Amino acid sequence: MPKGRQISETGLYHVVLKGNADQVIFEGDADRLRFLEMLYEAKQVHPLGVLAWCLMDNHVHLIIDDPGMHLSACMKLLEQRYAMRFNGLTDRCGVVFRRPFWSEPILSDEHLLTALAYVHNNPQAAGICRASDYRWSSYSAYANNIDERGVTDTAMILEMLYGQEGFVRFSESMLPRATPFVGSRLTKHLTDQEALRICDEALGEGVVRALGQLPPAQRRSPLESLLDLGLTKNQIKRLTGMGPTQIERAIA
Repeated sequence: MPKGRQISETGLYHVVLKGNADQVIFEGDADRLRFLEMLYEAKQVHPLGVLAWCLMDNHVHLIIDDPGMHLSACMKLLEQRYAMRFNGLTDRCGVVFRRPFWSEPILSDEHLLTALAYVHNNPQAAGICRASDYRWSSYSAYANNIDERGVTDTAMILEMLYGQEGFVRFSESMLPRATPFVGSRLTKHLTDQEALRICDEALGEGVVRALGQLPPAQRRSPLESLLDLGLTKNQIKRLTGMGPTQIERAIA
């Protein structure tokens, strides 16, 4: 684990790999399939568990179980191998992934399940489709036993949620249902009350209002989700009670 990266006492992490300068890192399904193959291969070399994943156009969310502290070595191997392939196919050169990758320790079972819902909800939060309909996440590994390239280690979560049906019930209770989208963002000119209702549907009831009380390391993911939904920083400031400096530091 590199100096400066916070180590999780539970061995669990929420990890985000982003394209350098927010560039697209997947140009088609073949890229996504090869990334998953490389992820599977990397975790065999540097053993860890992949509890959940979601591939978006310019970033990847992972929930990692890493009791042996192999996370940094595994991500380095994955990033290097995928970057070589991606640059070779697209005639690009240079860095593909933003460095260093972001990680947040997962501190409790509740935190783990919240992170799981957040990761699977990314496509819906981006206005693409419902989480259950998105091919490029681990949702189907849990709900339908369909696991692209055999990447997902489902045993821990399924035990916590009492099996496949429990996972589906939990996911349905956590995922948004009626978010109004224009393209990939919320419709504009929402009142704060309307925005709060939609954010509660997207992130879970009470999450937005509790952001200011969370430790700084746990604020980034939900704040980025609010920005992805189309809220302005001023509106986030009003809804969360956080100051502009707190918001900027959390998403920097």
